[in-house]
Amino acid sequence: TNFQKMKKFLFLGAMAAMLLGTASCSNDMEPEMTDGTVQFTIELPGNVDSRAISDGLTANKLTVAVYDAQGNELTDLKVLNKDIQHETTVQFKLVKGQTYSFAFWAQNEDAPYEFSTASKTVSVSYDGATCNDETRDAFYAYRADLTVDGPINETVKLYRPFAQLNFGASDLADAATAGIIPSQSKVTVSKVATSFNLATGEATGEEENVEFALANVPSNPATLKVENKDYGWLAMNYFLVPNNEANVNVEMTVTTKDKNNNPRADVVLPVPSVPVKKNHRTNIVGTLFTQDANFNVIIDEEFDANIDIYNEVTTYDITEDASFAETLALINTNQPEVAIINIADDVTLTYTIPSARYAMLDETNTKTKQIIFEGAGKENSTFHVDGNGVQGVLVKNGARVSFRNLTISDDTRYNYENGNNAWEFAYLEFGGRYQFENVKFADGIQLEGNSDLYFCDCDFIADGNPKRDPAKQSQEYAVWICNVNTKFVNCTFTGYRGAKIHDAYGSEINQVIFKKCKFFDISVKPGIAIGKPNGNAKISILDCLFQNCQPGDGATDPTKGVPYMYETDKPINQFTFVEENNTVIHN
Repeated sequence: TNFQKMKKFLFLGAMAAMLLGTASCSNDMEPEMTDGTVQFTIELPGNVDSRAISDGLTANKLTVAVYDAQGNELTDLKVLNKDIQHETTVQFKLVKGQTYSFAFWAQNEDAPYEFSTASKTVSVSYDGATCNDETRDAFYAYRADLTVDGPINETVKLYRPFAQLNFGASDLADAATAGIIPSQSKVTVSKVATSFNLATGEATGEEENVEFALANVPSNPATLKVENKDYGWLAMNYFLVPNNEANVNVEMTVTTKDKNNNPRADVVLPVPSVPVKKNHRTNIVGTLFTQDANFNVIIDEEFDANIDIYNEVTTYDITEDASFAETLALINTNQPEVAIINIADDVTLTYTIPSARYAMLDETNTKTKQIIFEGAGKENSTFHVDGNGVQGVLVKNGARVSFRNLTISDDTRYNYENGNNAWEFAYLEFGGRYQFENVKFADGIQLEGNSDLYFCDCDFIADGNPKRDPAKQSQEYAVWICNVNTKFVNCTFTGYRGAKIHDAYGSEINQVIFKKCKFFDISVKPGIAIGKPNGNAKISILDCLFQNCQPGDGATDPTKGVPYMYETDKPINQFTFVEENNTVIHN
């Protein structure tokens, strides 16, 4: 509809105009836009701080390729090797009524990459690769199926196709006192990919045991900050990951010298089965020089931590339907540093919560740092919860709990004939430090209790479990958020209601971020419903899609939201609120 097109233009156009106005204020005026003119503001990740590593500035040349509706490259419109430093603009004069796609690639002019614009692929060579080479940083984006119905301004944010692998030491000062000074480093990595398709976002082609050869350690060394702790930065490398996510074997060798610049023995650190992922940063950090290696592996999604992996690991294989009680008892008795629970294909692991506010891990378990539930796929393995779910999936000892590649289903709250019918929607509550990847939530959940939670590639569904009171099924939200720090990345929400950011019962919202999420066919509310956050709350909605949601309060009061996107009971100027580069589609 015309309304739909106008709203989308207003959102994207206003954001691009704001960015141009602040970044290009030396210009007297912006170029005049004619019908059929499309202008893109290109942004690299803004990660500039006191270090030069990972600031994106080495990717100084931008190539943009344009394709027609059939996928054929329009070579006369190609932008080749345009200078870029964090931000630039490109402009195309196109035919109104036609549909186009655009591939964006930014790299250093000396990087060993070849961008075949015709096939939309980048080939990566590791021949002669050296360690700590920041010129190998690069960024991409793909804008598909843009129909030109008038002048268009869009902001396009580019992201790394690579994993970044870092090593850092916490004991450099002690090592220097002992006369051990790191000089150069090299790293070998198994199973790297050699080709990246910008249109699909997939990396392919495996090459075993790539070696990033000896080179000086970063800035001798730079400071690597991980979870607010400083480490001496010993090695850094970028590489493509097969299928965008894998576990690889890595080994770092550090050459060292004494205080008189004489060579000392090399320090070699092999680390098996390290998780790496596209556009994620894997940090291997710990004491490497002054005692037996004691390291952590920490993954950051765009530099926001969400996974820790430690040395001592105990694995529990669940090969048939079972109760979690026995396994949980073993974990709390033996207290392994890390417990990995593998749930096989077509297997359900049932967690029956004995009582309200029952802690899965309490303070008496002082050694377990992480529990990982690993399924065979979110349509294949199930973690099922029943019993009393009020704060039932609770962790009190500070350990992190990770759920990966499975479905989480819930029967804790549906016994409504006996009075279990709380209006807010959910008895299944998660409290503590949690990370969810590729998880399907078959029923609504609640997040609360001064917790930190991270969700990536998850599906949230609020379609009314038949065990709930039928008269109240439409009150169910996919996720109910209170008193937490939480981030949703590339997640989908569908059903009666999407996300609720709540503030009653004395809860205080800290920070909630939705990034690159999709809200589809929300039948009762806009995608996101916000209550009355405290003044210190921070809520961000970034690069999200809202399709066929309901208008909400923002339809009549612009201080209370944007139609179909979000509504709020408190004006957005009374707390910290960021809404950028979102798209609304309503048929």
